[in-house]
Amino acid sequence: MARAAKKTSPWHLKGIHVVGCNCDWGCPCNFNARPTMGFCAGVWGWQIDDGKYVNVDLSGLNIAQAGKWPGAIHEGGGTIINFIDERASKSQRDALTKIMTGKAGMGGPYTIFASTCSRLEGPEFHKISIHSDSETPFLEIGSFAKTVCEPIRNPVTYEKSSIRIVHPTGGFIFNEGDVLNAVECRISHPPLVFTFPQKNGLLAPYHYKST
Repeated sequence: MARAAKKTSPWHLKGIHVVGCNCDWGCPCNFNARPTMGFCAGVWGWQIDDGKYVNVDLSGLNIAQAGKWPGAIHEGGGTIINFIDERASKSQRDALTKIMTGKAGMGGPYTIFASTCSRLEGPEFHKISIHSDSETPFLEIGSFAKTVCEPIRNPVTYEKSSIRIVHPTGGFIFNEGDVLNAVECRISHPPLVFTFPQKNGLLAPYHYKST
């Protein structure tokens, strides 16, 4: 007898995504190329403007991850720490844990990230602040992790550059977003301790849902 397909619970998340990573501006990973430094590391988060897991409302919360892979993400061996907004109730924490660890089924980057990690830490519950203004977006997790972005500037005139990536075939993290300069991208929270200033930043709308 054939085994029945595993039933997944319906969920969706929609809002703004803030990213800082160790690659040069634009991040070659977005173009199926090798990471700038030969490995991937970053601190990123999602502001949930509208979200639900089955009947649990997730709107108004923030979630974040910090991660590092020894090579390209798809090659595996990574470490990720999941962070959930300390304001979340028990039912919201349970729902977001399932989504972020890939146990809620495919949708967004979570299952892919989890499947490429040999070490998946958390979730931990902290104050997560996200400012999604296009001029000064930032993400702060507790007092130990931060990504701060600003517009990229012309090195001669110092004028702001408006640079946007459009991924019409559908990126697994975002489809369209603003490329920024991550003034700060750092974490000091074992097993992850790193800092990569003046590297790739991104501000992008997102809409993930279970498939």
